[in-house]
Amino acid sequence: MLREFVHFIIFFFCLSLLISVITHIRTRDKSFLYVESGVASSDIQELANSDSYEKSFLNSMYSLFFLDFKKTESGENVSSHIQKKILPTIQLSLFAILFGSITSILAALACVYFQIQILENVFLFLSRLILSTPIFVVSILLFLFFFLYLGILPPGGYEAGNIKYLILPGIALGSRVFARIFYISLDEGKKEIGSDYFFFLQTRGFSRGRIVFYYIFRKIFPLVLIFILIDFSSLLSGSILVEEIFFFPGIGKSLYYAVKALDENLLRALLFYSGIVFYILTRTAKKMQFKLSME
Repeated sequence: MLREFVHFIIFFFCLSLLISVITHIRTRDKSFLYVESGVASSDIQELANSDSYEKSFLNSMYSLFFLDFKKTESGENVSSHIQKKILPTIQLSLFAILFGSITSILAALACVYFQIQILENVFLFLSRLILSTPIFVVSILLFLFFFLYLGILPPGGYEAGNIKYLILPGIALGSRVFARIFYISLDEGKKEIGSDYFFFLQTRGFSRGRIVFYYIFRKIFPLVLIFILIDFSSLLSGSILVEEIFFFPGIGKSLYYAVKALDENLLRALLFYSGIVFYILTRTAKKMQFKLSME
């Protein structure tokens, strides 16, 4: 417990240092917003040099330690702003991770069960195609097909409780989860199908379907869950491109606004949120991996 606490303190300090560097470098450019505004050059230069790095670091430490991020450039409370974005982000992340992980595990187990090389090659080709295609291209293709061509799904936006607004961005994000988890599930499933464990269950009279979709699934799922948690942490941190394409009001869209508007307080808070989410879920995944290695 003490060791984990020390890890968190070190992480917290490094995160504060990184956030202060990013926000300080990025918001120094704010002076360029006034170049064509008629403000005197001396005043612009004074604005650029108004905050030293030391002051920016102390402000970051104060904000992170007391969770006081003040207000955005538009005058909105930063904490309230992020709270409004968390629920849509969680819903989108859950949809994407469930869609990607369930379909990939089922596809991998189906390949193990049927042992049809053509079926396996099709899914492997699809996974490679997804991983080699930029996610904004996948998003645009989904938008063109399901909205413009079929007209069955909304083009974007968000409505609380309406799953239709989660489908297109969720599939776009979940497709990459599908590709990564499929590789892992297929590899682990093929190892188990050739193991003594599989032959032992066969001698006990269990059907091939029950062995593959129940016992082998139970064996590979703890390992697969580690990678699902890592993917989930990245999804909870927001996806700028997907959220911009589908104008989804999540964390990623706020991060894009913070960078574009040079909003130091909002940028600092969003980086802190992303860092903490990533730390918690990756540490959880690492603990699970350690327990699995000890078994």
